[in-house]
Amino acid sequence: MKVKLKSGDREIEVDGSKVEVDQLLEHWWNRLTRHESGKGPAPENMAARPTAKRKSAQPRNTNDDDESDFDPIPITHAIKEDGQHAVYQTHILHKKNIFNKIALVCIHADKALTSGEIAKTLRALDIKADQGNISNALKTNSDKFLSTAARKQGGGSPPKYKLTSQARVEFEAWLADQE
Repeated sequence: MKVKLKSGDREIEVDGSKVEVDQLLEHWWNRLTRHESGKGPAPENMAARPTAKRKSAQPRNTNDDDESDFDPIPITHAIKEDGQHAVYQTHILHKKNIFNKIALVCIHADKALTSGEIAKTLRALDIKADQGNISNALKTNSDKFLSTAARKQGGGSPPKYKLTSQARVEFEAWLADQE
């Protein structure tokens, strides 16, 4: 008689007479149940694997309460009321290039903005905008932005970003070519 049992990543295969197989399986079952109930030591070959302790995940706050004193509506209105709004729609807002979306918001803002404020403004324009993606795009294009501080993870006040004058000129020239 041949018996093969699997449990998770463990496997046992027994080949012998029915009586031998029953005795061996009963022996292993007793050792296993005694170990699981805490009545005895674990069998040598069934020692527990070391497991890494996981950090509990901190949920990201995606509410519009971030930077609660920031109001995206003036920037949103400035973009929507601009004479080039149709160009913005076809060549920036409905395209995948996140840098152009960030640059569009920045050229209509009176002051430097955080990644959260930029995301909030884009969401006010009904554009899907994840703060993490915006932050990564700002990092990738860091040579085109002036920032108030170095990026850092967690606490503290987040850095604010503003287009450099060269990046502003290049973006506006690209935008003029799109008309």
